Amino acid sequence: MFHKGQITRSILLKYLVEGICKISFVKRDGTVRTAYCTLNHDLIPSKYEESIQKIFLPDANQDILPFWEITQAKWKSFYVESVELFYSPDELKKEEKQELQDHQHKEITEQNKMGEHVHQIKSNEQKKIETQQKKVNKTIKKINTTNKKT
Repeated sequence: MFHKGQITRSILLKYLVEGICKISFVKRDGTVRTAYCTLNHDLIPSKYEESIQKIFLPDANQDILPFWEITQAKWKSFYVESVELFYSPDELKKEEKQELQDHQHKEITEQNKMGEHVHQIKSNEQKKIETQQKKVNKTIKKINTTNKKT
């Protein structure tokens, strides 16, 4: 993961060509945008092959970096200086794997809590049934006692 100040255009290009990256940058209006992006020609529609090549030309604007936005399937760009955080394809895979593990752990914890809750409900229901059974037994005992007296 690269942070602001560690990122150069050449680093960005190197990893964007490898695969899908995650980038957070500050837009000109001051808002922060996070994008899943690439410059890997296998992940961009072939009709844009020429557009990809133009990015690497020596006379390309070095301050602005166009990228293919994976989730929106269109070209976007950012100022290199505006990048706050950058995940390479390998780092992104590790982050996603960790997020998946965290999600699975959360689901297991929630299932355990639900199981405990269900157990508590069953226990409470069992106590109610036992209390009702005691009342019924007392009533039967009273009836039997009354019947014996008569």
